[in-house]
Amino acid sequence: MRIIHIALTPILFLLLTCMSCGKIELPSDTSEPGEVIPPGTDGAETDAISVEELSGVADGESVWVEGYIVGFVNGTSISQAEFTLESPVVSNLLIAKSADVTDASLCVPIQLPNNSEIRTALNLQDNPDLWHRHLYIYGVKHIYFGLPGLKPAKSFKLIEDDEETAPGENTGEVITVQSNSSPIIMEAD
Repeated sequence: MRIIHIALTPILFLLLTCMSCGKIELPSDTSEPGEVIPPGTDGAETDAISVEELSGVADGESVWVEGYIVGFVNGTSISQAEFTLESPVVSNLLIAKSADVTDASLCVPIQLPNNSEIRTALNLQDNPDLWHRHLYIYGVKHIYFGLPGLKPAKSFKLIEDDEETAPGENTGEVITVQSNSSPIIMEAD
C-alpha cells in the first residue's frame, strides 16, 4: 500500500498542476506610436494646478501645472534666474502664472531631463519662440533650485492663446511629448 501511495503522489501532483494551468492573458502592446498617451495627459486641462498651488503638493507626487514660460536658471541658484533670451540654457525652464512675471520667487523651476525629447522640444536655447508661451506641464514635484518645482518634467501641452480666450482655455495646437524616448503626439483643433 505504501508503494502505491508513493507512486501515486507525484502523478496526482502532476495532474493537479496541469489542470490548474490555464491560458494567461497578458496585456498586449498593440497601440500604434501615435496612440501612446502619457499619464494624466487627458486631464491636463482639468487637473492642472496653478503655479501658486504647487507648494501644497507633496514631494514625489506627479502633477500637471499650468503656466507661462518666462525664463531659465543660468547656474546653480535661483538667484541666477534670467527672464530674457540672452544665453538661454537647455537644462531647465521657469514658468509663472503670467508671461510678464520677472520675480524668481513667483516661478516654478522645471528640470528638462538630459537626452530627452521634452528637453529637445522645450528648451529655450533651441526654441526661443516658446518664450512667454502658455502651457500645461506634467512632472514630479520636488524642490529644485530651492523652490517647489518639477524634477523631472515628463510631458507638456502647449496652448495657443488669443485675445478672446481666457488663460487656461485651450484653443489651439496641442503638442504632447513624453520623456524616455516615447513618441511625440501632435493634434490640431
